Amino acid sequence: MTRVILFLLLFISVSCQSQKQEYDLILRHGIIYDGSGAKPMTGDVAINKDTIAAIGNLTNAIGKS
Repeated sequence: MTRVILFLLLFISVSCQSQKQEYDLILRHGIIYDGSGAKPMTGDVAINKDTIAAIGNLTNAIGKS
């Protein structure tokens, strides 16, 4: 049973990674301040219309041409 669950999780993970999420704009490798006073992090920011849609490692994401 454990092997089946692990296999399903692996399959779902690989399936999700193979699909490229598309955004209007992607800003890559920027310094991100979250406003909490914590140290900034380096990452990507994806934007759709006028909304921040995702933050983090977006190497599998694409911007619209």
